[in-house]
Amino acid sequence: MQRHLYNALNEYIQLQKQGLITENTQRKLANKYLVSYSSIRDLIHKYKKDNSIKDKYKKFIDNALHNHTKYKAYTNFLTTHKLNTPHRIRSTFSTILYDLTPKHKLDFTIIEMCLAHSVGNMVIQSYNHSERMQERKELMQFWANYIDKLAHENTLQQVANNSDLYVLNPKIM
Repeated sequence: MQRHLYNALNEYIQLQKQGLITENTQRKLANKYLVSYSSIRDLIHKYKKDNSIKDKYKKFIDNALHNHTKYKAYTNFLTTHKLNTPHRIRSTFSTILYDLTPKHKLDFTIIEMCLAHSVGNMVIQSYNHSERMQERKELMQFWANYIDKLAHENTLQQVANNSDLYVLNPKIM
């Protein structure tokens, strides 16, 4: 039993290094190594706690209040400085990748899965539990290359009125 737990933890660490952790990873490892989900969850939590950076000045704050306060402060900062909110970035990601489908040649469901949206009707969702990690990884790499290319060519121009995140600079084109 102990060996199975540590094998599961080792596989979790390897998946984490590769960037392949999803919300169902712990449950899948529990099924694969025939151990309870709670024991794997607790072991991973203990591992993360023991291997995290410790800050002696960090004070305990109730997470429910703390996360909400951080989020409100963050959105207020973005609004004050006329910057885009995270939802605007997600919207731009979706719009641009839908427009560039002929270039990346990936199915629209991959875009929706990257945004953590449910895909298909209830029947499809109940039978298809595929995460399509390799295709998602390819799409995210395509997105990173696309943004790097635009930034390198100086063709990005931030829109002042927040109608969209970035547009191609018409003076350069």
